[in-house]
Amino acid sequence: MTRFAAVALVVITLLSCAPAQNQPPSDPQAVAYAAQSIAALSGGTAISDVTLVGSVTWTGSATSENGTATLLALGSGESSMNLALSSGTRTEIRDSSTGTAKGQWIAESGASGLCASQNTMTDAVWFFPALGSLAAGPNVVFSYLVPTHIQKSAQGSILVDLMVSGAAFNSGSHS
Repeated sequence: MTRFAAVALVVITLLSCAPAQNQPPSDPQAVAYAAQSIAALSGGTAISDVTLVGSVTWTGSATSENGTATLLALGSGESSMNLALSSGTRTEIRDSSTGTAKGQWIAESGASGLCASQNTMTDAVWFFPALGSLAAGPNVVFSYLVPTHIQKSAQGSILVDLMVSGAAFNSGSHS
């Protein structure tokens, strides 16, 4: 019986990870709500890129450093996070504009590497919602979730799925 359960679990896992053949259509009501949200966030002004600058505290291992963060976004699928710290500059670059989420880090020493794929399954422009998944890039599918008795308000939620190489990754719901 345990062998059957283990085999069934593996088959179910493989089937749930299998790439989708076709991207499902977005719910028109969810798309309309996303557009209204972007209009509210941007004051109705079309935004194609953004630069945000602020203070940052970086904590790693046993040390903590202060510095300046510069967050750059180009469109809804490309971003860069530059941290100017006392030990040097740390950079993370994200790109999901091609349909395959990618990330690269560059350390103070100049060493660099690719980000683990599970760390790229969120919005590349995570720091600015108007250019994030709400902006409906080519790999985004919107669903509208009707209110349930569990929710405290009568509002529904928008569920945003990011389709990467045919597989869906939930990037969150927005109420």
